[in-house]
Amino acid sequence: MLVFGHASAQENYSLLWEITGNGKKDTSYLFGSIHRNDKNLFNFPDTLYYALDKADFIVLETDIFGIQDSYSPFYFKDIKVEKDNNFYAKSPEGSKSQYGSEDGMPQFIDAYFEQYAYNANKKFIPLETIDFQKNLLNEIEITDLNPMRILRSSSEDLILKTYLEGDIEKLRELMRASIPTTSNYYNILIDKRNTNMASKLDSIFATGSTFCAVGAAHLGGPAGVVNLLRMKGYQVRKVVYSNQKETTLYKKSVAQKNNYLYENEDYHFLMTFGGKPNIDTLENENGLSFKYVEFGQGNIFELLVLTNKDKVIDQDLTALYFRKPIILSSDVVDGRLEIVGYENDYLKKYQKFKIIQTEDFTYILKASGGTKFTASSRAETYFKRFKLN
Repeated sequence: MLVFGHASAQENYSLLWEITGNGKKDTSYLFGSIHRNDKNLFNFPDTLYYALDKADFIVLETDIFGIQDSYSPFYFKDIKVEKDNNFYAKSPEGSKSQYGSEDGMPQFIDAYFEQYAYNANKKFIPLETIDFQKNLLNEIEITDLNPMRILRSSSEDLILKTYLEGDIEKLRELMRASIPTTSNYYNILIDKRNTNMASKLDSIFATGSTFCAVGAAHLGGPAGVVNLLRMKGYQVRKVVYSNQKETTLYKKSVAQKNNYLYENEDYHFLMTFGGKPNIDTLENENGLSFKYVEFGQGNIFELLVLTNKDKVIDQDLTALYFRKPIILSSDVVDGRLEIVGYENDYLKKYQKFKIIQTEDFTYILKASGGTKFTASSRAETYFKRFKLN
């Protein structure tokens, strides 16, 4: 078992487990996550970064990035637009998101791991499909994929406190106490899924070193994934929490995998996203659409790439793709038209955009987010990452 540094361990910490034996040559790791983006939740033990860096496979409950295309924000923005068309946050608080708020990390924990997998060019494997999870929640009449919503009878502060302590048995008790005892919901939500997860992990472990993260409530108890893996013959040992003040080699290596480069020679551009975007072909194969979501903070980054069939110019071009655009600048740069502006979109509210039109293609970049995002220069930074080639 790997333990780095000399920091004092948290007595009840049991979120990270080392898995060996049962004929497998490689060491794998199992981690209990929570679907939140609070920054203090990302104070991982040093061993976790070692596990991520060395893993051949990153395994999660489901393919979170697979729902990017259908993702819609539901935050409230407290934004003021001055006469100079600059945006100002009227409140110091960040907007709330489905998985936390703007004051947290860009991704919630599971999405952070999946993003790392793609950015590090590691193979990602989901244990369950999105459709399976949707059908599961429909079965018990819960329409929100966020398990924090299920724990309605428990204090969210208590849940987060318990998670930070790493106490999986208390988390399991909180989950069980929050679900009606007269129903079969706990068995459907937890126990039956634990059995399926352990079986799939058994197959994956045989193929290489694996880092797996599932909800922390799935780990503990007689029917938990930890005990089920032991019953299959694995040695499953708890990793003592240790976190050095100095950045370890493995933490630095993981931190460096912080972007996803996409290049398309046919459409003559390259773009650097924060993580892997959803990519769709437009109708009539007239171009491509890209959408990358920061689920934790609720920010959305989009790119449309269109083949020019009928050339349109300036104002007509913005009116073609935006309802009520406010144009901040329109210039010809090195023979291409560049337009920068924003619109007060009914859903995203104050969506910023940049349009670049060459002889053959039109590129439309859009970025939207909460109060702090809109008042910041992050959209402009995103636009600068687009390069023609």
